[in-house]
Amino acid sequence: MKDFTFTDAYLDFHADIAEYVYLRAKNDKNTKRIIDSEHLVFLSIGLGVFTPNSKQHLMEELKKYYDASVDPFEKICTLIDEWSLSSDDSIKLIDKGIQSVKRLQERYSEISPNLEKQNQSVPQGSDFMDKSPISKKIKQTYKPTDEQEQLVEFVSHSDESLNLQGYAGCGKSTAIIMAHQALSESNKKSSLYLAFNKGMVNKMAASEPSINAKTIDSLGFAQGLHSSPWSPDLIDIKNTDINQLRDVLGIRSNQILEGCKLKGNKIAWLAREVVFSFVNDAKETIEDSHIPSNIVLEQDRQSLLAYAKALWDIYVVSPTMLGDKPIKPNFLTKWWSLNNGRIPDYFERVFVDEAQDLNGPFLSILKNSKQKVIACGDQYQELYRWRGAVNAMKSLAAKEAALTQSFRYGESIAEIANFVLGLLSSSPKDKIESFDASKKSKVLQYNDAPPVNIDVLLTRSRALIYSHAKRLCDVNVTFHLNLEFSEFSRLLLSALALYEGNHFKNTHPLTNVFEHWYLLESFAESAMDNDLKLCIKIVTENHKTLEEDLKVISKNNLPREKNPQVILSTTHKIKGRDWDNVALAEDFSYIFDNLSKDDEKYDDELQVLYVAITRAKNKLYISSDLLSKLKDS
Repeated sequence: MKDFTFTDAYLDFHADIAEYVYLRAKNDKNTKRIIDSEHLVFLSIGLGVFTPNSKQHLMEELKKYYDASVDPFEKICTLIDEWSLSSDDSIKLIDKGIQSVKRLQERYSEISPNLEKQNQSVPQGSDFMDKSPISKKIKQTYKPTDEQEQLVEFVSHSDESLNLQGYAGCGKSTAIIMAHQALSESNKKSSLYLAFNKGMVNKMAASEPSINAKTIDSLGFAQGLHSSPWSPDLIDIKNTDINQLRDVLGIRSNQILEGCKLKGNKIAWLAREVVFSFVNDAKETIEDSHIPSNIVLEQDRQSLLAYAKALWDIYVVSPTMLGDKPIKPNFLTKWWSLNNGRIPDYFERVFVDEAQDLNGPFLSILKNSKQKVIACGDQYQELYRWRGAVNAMKSLAAKEAALTQSFRYGESIAEIANFVLGLLSSSPKDKIESFDASKKSKVLQYNDAPPVNIDVLLTRSRALIYSHAKRLCDVNVTFHLNLEFSEFSRLLLSALALYEGNHFKNTHPLTNVFEHWYLLESFAESAMDNDLKLCIKIVTENHKTLEEDLKVISKNNLPREKNPQVILSTTHKIKGRDWDNVALAEDFSYIFDNLSKDDEKYDDELQVLYVAITRAKNKLYISSDLLSKLKDS
């Protein structure tokens, strides 16, 4: 293997960062070991197996390798063998790690180029993500509840895995931090925290820098990339142009699936959706179960299955046929799973947050791993089953525990949350209680329309966001739409163009594959695309004023940093957040107006209602109609 060398300029740069190592070097002058330690850290960063969350975190990692009994150069060789890296690959990855830290250095002024000045001005343990780490506030402010203390005890002393049911607002993240903090220093370094949501990972990393916090996709990227047929420059979140996809699959523009009358581009789009369904599923091959149930005719299902299998083969063998960057990030987690992937052995325990909403491939990886798993989540907040999410807490063999005391809201909100959970076909045995008996929260009702003197207005579906945005414009209330409004607006205007027969303006890929409005309606009726169903509803009801309405809504839609008066959002978009004053839109009555208790969607809708209710801390506004139906139920 080619040896690594640093220029004096690089060495000076590293001296600015590696405080501990270079202060030690003043005494022992072991420059070779220093350089090897840094190579090892930067190689780990480049591979994605280590991500420094703070200056202190980086120092600890350098100290660990510098002081270890194993020569850091030997560890470098081990990593290179494990990942089957060439010398050039290794150097590129080390440089990637260097650039990563360099970007952090440029962003955060806490790292001073002058070590002596830095030692005087930067307090011990200063963090570049947050000067007042949440973990310090927790230590000073909160006394653990009995439930949290039991969790800490279990994580510290048991080798078994645990499923932790944390009800809404019951301090699940705080409990994870407490459990991690109770570990010995050596054990802390072997803890891994995983979540799908990047915001949750960033928050955890800032709160507790000593934990290795990663998104599941970033871990999948690091672990799946080296064994996959793809290079990093092929990966992006954008979709391949649908016309190009159709041509590559050899689908004629006038080709039709007889059973549902879909043609050309829409067939190609469906084939890609089948592949995406497979990528989020644990199965090893694309099967008939990945075809939407609404495709009824057996001949159509077989055609779609053949196209989807051909498309997956193209992704694997000749991806550039589909464009410059056709590979989605989650393809790498799927590939990792298909190759019997498991969590790296150097981790001893894994905290998995939001474990009720994992995807199939990662659940397979988790089951295949040898680590102790603490699966944390609220299985009554399963909002993403419609896109293939699975509840790990139901399938991992583990002990069970629950957090039932809410720090977020008082007894009145806890009471209505318990009532909604009690309507589920399989209701929980636990009851949520308010941690603070003196906390006064209120459940208030409104008659015609939700009040505007609130922090957030939550809707069950996106269809009602449009009408409430119009209403807030009429009363001169500024708001923030918690969705990609420009994309949403473009979709609506394209649908309007199709409705009016103006094909020149019908440019959105979801609508321009239809030649006539009735074809769009026919497809939407099959319930395979909720975005299109939403478009039809809004365009049909508002086509005369839609263009002008969208202009006014855009004017009143402010970014959050400009302090809009109200946030307007669907419930699916705000999981994990809370506000003082929350109103639920009138469409939450849908469950009692349209579904019976035997309907398979009944429990799903109740869970959405439970999530919406538990976003409120002080005041919860509910329509009188919904309150009446809750009482009747």
